[in-house]
Amino acid sequence: MANLLIRETDREELVADVAAAVISQIRPLLRQRAEPEHPRCLGREDMAKCLSWSTSKLQDRTASGAIPSIMDEGRRIYVVDDVLEALKKSTPEAEKKAKRRQAAKTAAKQKLGDAK
Repeated sequence: MANLLIRETDREELVADVAAAVISQIRPLLRQRAEPEHPRCLGREDMAKCLSWSTSKLQDRTASGAIPSIMDEGRRIYVVDDVLEALKKSTPEAEKKAKRRQAAKTAAKQKLGDAK
């Protein structure tokens, strides 16, 4: 770096110059459109992989209306953000259902243990 004399430089002026230089370098980067972290749309197999589900589970949930999709000339397309939003909305009910199921399992185990 060239010799830099800051002894005689006004501190506020130096700060303003550095800030302006940083902003001029960052501004083009801020204008660039960020790529989404995940694909916007997926087919059946890829959506199932994304959710760590089997394709049959995805088909069943789609047929029941729990998972939104688009049909285009016989090809089913899933908009990832719509699917995730639908799952988020159904989470409280799914949690209640899971608690009831777990309570029934626990009761059945206790009943089986009491019968011994």
